[in-house]
Amino acid sequence: MEPLAHVDEHGFARAQVTASWGAVGTVVAAVALDVDGYELYGRFNAAGQVWRQVTAIQGGDTTATFSPLPVNQQWVFKVSCRHLAPVSA
Repeated sequence: MEPLAHVDEHGFARAQVTASWGAVGTVVAAVALDVDGYELYGRFNAAGQVWRQVTAIQGGDTTATFSPLPVNQQWVFKVSCRHLAPVSA
């Protein structure tokens, strides 16, 4: 994760995050996947907060940038792989 702060076009401070992860190629029992893309989810880091999809990445790219985020708040992120269908090993 690479956090970054900037000022938007209205003069308000905003945060931006760039997330990177390892590519997914197999799942349980060494079943190969045909990866279609990834989904980045985020939420405010507090009990009871709901995860929401903040962006989707097509193809094999393993980096995503998301903005705007409020400054001085701690967020957590997770990535989910999208796949077309299992491919026989």
